Amino acid sequence: MTGDAIWSLRDPAGMSRATLDVRSCRVVMAKGKGNSDVSGKAARRLKALVAAFRAAGADLDFAGETGLVVALNGYDCREDQAPPGVMEAVWARHRAAVEAGRERALASRRGLLTLGVDSQAGDRMAGFYGIP
Repeated sequence: MTGDAIWSLRDPAGMSRATLDVRSCRVVMAKGKGNSDVSGKAARRLKALVAAFRAAGADLDFAGETGLVVALNGYDCREDQAPPGVMEAVWARHRAAVEAGRERALASRRGLLTLGVDSQAGDRMAGFYGIP
């Protein structure tokens, strides 16, 4: 459910209204009908996808170039239609997620350094990974 995938929002007649490219629970691309911006109506209907991700234990991050936002309470809309205060909260959550990702990457690099120091080729490994 929460893996990398292309999601398509369709109307009752089966016509595509929005297409989303999801990578690591982050929407990296969102397009509406005919490669246009996602309409406000379609954006509001993405609430079901957001709820499905949350039920699976993951939050879907729309911050970026998508033009869409999801508030902490699950409210989703286009950025230009977001109520006051929602964008600030969304961007704060996005910055926290990015920082947490950086911390995980640093912890992983520290683990590589530890492995390098414990091995006989420690200096070469440390230099190879760009760790001083």
